[in-house]
Amino acid sequence: MVWRVGPYMVKVGLHSWIFAEAENLIYLERNSDVRTPKVYAAFSSQDVNVFDIPEKTDKDQADRNPPVYYYLVEEYIEGETLEDVFEELKDRCHIYWKIGDLLGEQMQKLRSVPAEDRNHFGRVGGKAYPTGLTPVRHAPAPDFHDLGPFNSYEKFVERMMHSAKINQALAAISDDFPPATRMCFRDAPSVFIDHAGPSARVPVLSHLDIQDHNIIVKLLRDEKGKVIDVQEVVLIDWATLCWMPSWYEAGVFCRYECSRDELYQSVGSTVLTSMGHVNMGPTAFFAMCIQKGAFQT
Repeated sequence: MVWRVGPYMVKVGLHSWIFAEAENLIYLERNSDVRTPKVYAAFSSQDVNVFDIPEKTDKDQADRNPPVYYYLVEEYIEGETLEDVFEELKDRCHIYWKIGDLLGEQMQKLRSVPAEDRNHFGRVGGKAYPTGLTPVRHAPAPDFHDLGPFNSYEKFVERMMHSAKINQALAAISDDFPPATRMCFRDAPSVFIDHAGPSARVPVLSHLDIQDHNIIVKLLRDEKGKVIDVQEVVLIDWATLCWMPSWYEAGVFCRYECSRDELYQSVGSTVLTSMGHVNMGPTAFFAMCIQKGAFQT
């Protein structure tokens, strides 16, 4: 749950991932030029039962134990989400091209942060990936909870392939994968391993939750309220910030070009050309695999 309190945004939840987001934001503030909300506080408390959840009884204690809540107090970013202005911006080509340019600039700044370790794939600070992160969520036996970190590019790709196949099997409605999915799984080792050059193997910081409700746009309007310019674009919700192969998030934007909506097409292509060097071999292949449903992001 999120509240605005004057110049602050307060997030409250029942899971410690809120602390991970605080760590990520502090890391970006110290190591990058990416525009992010400033962190003011992060803490846990049992003082107030925010969601009015029934308290649990500890078998060893007579008293009832209130749930633990996690809090993040950060800067409130002025603006509107891209989701909220989506319909308003339709047929305003110059506006969403500029949104794409400004978002691409933020992605370029994010991707230009030097890797802590060129063989580390996981969270910042040498940590494992967050629980439930789609590309690595399904670990092989014997440790089904293994989320890395992975100390080589090859190990990350191996896990991504394994997890994708498990995702597909769990969603299967027939005895085999669809033909396009089989093709993606057949060719992925060749594209991602055998023919991946050094630039494709470099870990880059990736947001991993770029959706229109996580993109804040600060719009300039005329006296009639009509949008005439874009002043700023800011990404929010940084809980899933991780080191990923350079083609991973680029492939997500490349996939937008397959969208039926002109706004997404324009934003995706503009970001792709503004976000810095992109190896289009694995990027385009990954985008196609997402489009065909072989990989989920």
